[in-house]
Amino acid sequence: MRVLAVGVATLDIINHVACYPAEDSEIRIISQDSRAGGNAANTLCVLSQFGHCCYWLGTLADDESSRFILNNFKHYEIDSSLAVAIAGAHLPVSYISLSRQTGSRSIQHFRNLPELAFDDFIQANLADYDWVHFEGRNIDELGRMLSWAQAAELPIRISLEIEKPRPDIERLFDRADVLFFSQIYAEHKGFKDAQSFLVAMRQQCACSLLFCAWGSLGAAGMQDNELFFVSADKVDDVVDSIAAGDVLNAALIHGLGMGYEADMALQQAVKLAAKKCRQQGLDNLLL
Repeated sequence: MRVLAVGVATLDIINHVACYPAEDSEIRIISQDSRAGGNAANTLCVLSQFGHCCYWLGTLADDESSRFILNNFKHYEIDSSLAVAIAGAHLPVSYISLSRQTGSRSIQHFRNLPELAFDDFIQANLADYDWVHFEGRNIDELGRMLSWAQAAELPIRISLEIEKPRPDIERLFDRADVLFFSQIYAEHKGFKDAQSFLVAMRQQCACSLLFCAWGSLGAAGMQDNELFFVSADKVDDVVDSIAAGDVLNAALIHGLGMGYEADMALQQAVKLAAKKCRQQGLDNLLL
């Protein structure tokens, strides 16, 4: 399967700490490492391990951090030839505190790099892909991209990740075939569980496939009017939860793209996300 992902790439600077510090306190960093990050980029890193042909479209700077990202794409055999380089800019950076006590992560994100514009997106020939996945951000430009992809009337599937509440993002929901919601978004809307959230979403959008992750509890899915929930494997010692949601989304794209029933695809995705939490980074995730 040929997968194009549209979104951001970041440099993640990860500070490993014994526990997350209280406000106005000092804590020693046990170790530090840098990784390539960004939701769409992470999702492709997993899809590449499944054996899919992966392509990334987004903006980069002309700095050393962007060269680090390009090397990471090369490592995972992800084609980034469509990337738009912006002179004089700097790659976004996420400063992440990763707690060894709980495995949870807290993120401070710095960004001043312009996001992908519609005029850059339409340089891609959508007929070259089987699946196009979008991060739910930069809403006005993204709306034009989704409409363009729909209007092409090609045999491609379109997925949209809704991680954070953003103004007017709801008007995009009917422009994708598959929607991936986060717990953060659902809770922002006042829901306390994934199932009731998806039931409510079914009344608001015509999209046939909806999914909502719910952290260590698992994830829910809804196909047409059929609701299902998959409980997560218990992870007693969480090592690293960074990108677990991206892993879930990637495994769902893989499963659905390979023709699995939606509930079966979700079962495998939840298992893989739990496995991710037991290891550092994304390398060798399928071994």
